[in-house]
Formats: sequence, C-alpha cells, structure tokens
Amino acid sequence: MGKHIGEALSEYVVSNQKKKGELSGNYLRIQVGLDVMKPFRRCMPVRISDRKVDTIWADIWFEKLPNFCYLCGTFEHLEQECHLYTGRTHDDLDKPYGCWFQEDICAPDYQRHPG
Repeated sequence: MGKHIGEALSEYVVSNQKKKGELSGNYLRIQVGLDVMKPFRRCMPVRISDRKVDTIWADIWFEKLPNFCYLCGTFEHLEQECHLYTGRTHDDLDKPYGCWFQEDICAPDYQRHPG
C-alpha cells in the first residue's frame, strides 16, 4: 500500500510498511520526490480493497519542509508575495495550508528555520 500511495503522489522512494498488506499505528510514512513548484496535495482517495466502495480519503502531512506559501502551497514565494494574498493576515486554520499540514512542527517549542 505504501508504494501504491507513493507512486500516486509522485516519485516513490520508500515507506515504513514492513510487509504487503501489513500496517500498524495511525500513520504510514512514505518518502517521495516531489515537484516543489506545484501545490502539495492535502489528501487523496485510497482504495483499501478491490471493491470501489472500500475507498477512504487519507490526509497527507509532510515533514521537514522549509517556509512555503500557506495560501497556494508552493515554494515559489511566501504568503505576502502570493497572488491570493489580500493584504491582511489570515488565521492558519482558514488557509488551505498551515502549520497543521506539517507533522514535525506541531510541537509548541518548534522553531522554523527560513529557507
């Protein structure tokens, strides 16, 4: 399943899934190569069996990302330079992307490094 999801996202590298069909815990960690000039996917449909009705929507979180635009989801610029920026600061929860999108920065003591 890890390889299938990774290939659907982009260029699959590796996952933490030990055996085919075996998952443990709430997360499946998958390493993929992404085109950082395109917006990140926030979720995707995942078929959990051969039946079409057994499809779920899986949230996608990322780790170790540098600063990027929380409005459009690309690395080309930051929020203040985005064509979607309205001149006012938005609450992170109102944006399509935010700190909630990155698993490793949910800790209250996390400090983001620019770049």
